[in-house]
Amino acid sequence: MPVEFIIRTSELRDITKQLKANREEHNDSDSVDILVSESLATFRSIGTEVAAPVDGKSPGSARIPLRFVDRINRAVKTFKTQELAFQCLPGSIKVGTFSITHAEIEVGVAGKKRLALPVDLPLLDTLALEQILNPAQIIQEGLRLRIVKAKDSRARSVAAAQAALELLGATEKELQNLVDAHVKGAAEKLRPSLRIQLAGPAA
Repeated sequence: MPVEFIIRTSELRDITKQLKANREEHNDSDSVDILVSESLATFRSIGTEVAAPVDGKSPGSARIPLRFVDRINRAVKTFKTQELAFQCLPGSIKVGTFSITHAEIEVGVAGKKRLALPVDLPLLDTLALEQILNPAQIIQEGLRLRIVKAKDSRARSVAAAQAALELLGATEKELQNLVDAHVKGAAEKLRPSLRIQLAGPAA
């Protein structure tokens, strides 16, 4: 089933601007969840949630890579109509006459409210999330690529530190243990608030 709605061009233009704000190095790793009801479309990415009134022709949910938002924004700027049809199918998006085809465009994968994490989540907290969330939750939250990048940054940092401290006898294992301790401490600080969000309201 496609996810399809009609949205005001000006609203979509504003939404794409907000989704891109302060992303910087996360532009290639973050994703956007689109949740559509009969009257509202909610766009969610890490640290950002924005909604707009729509005519929901075919309600549902979709997930698209954040890097496509720039292309959508450029296309929207060229449209002269006051309203646009926005359609998501597995592997494709169509906004007005503009379309993108890509395997990472998914339908029916987004539904739950995302965790309230900041756009500029620190490296240490990003690493800590892997100790708090299970693999399915990491994927659901759109965090997989952020965590992959964080682990790569960790490996580079440890290698650089070892090279700098080699004359002092520091070993890779010692440095890894030190980082592990900091990650564990970050997870212990972060876990209580995330548990509340993951559990949801009491029955």
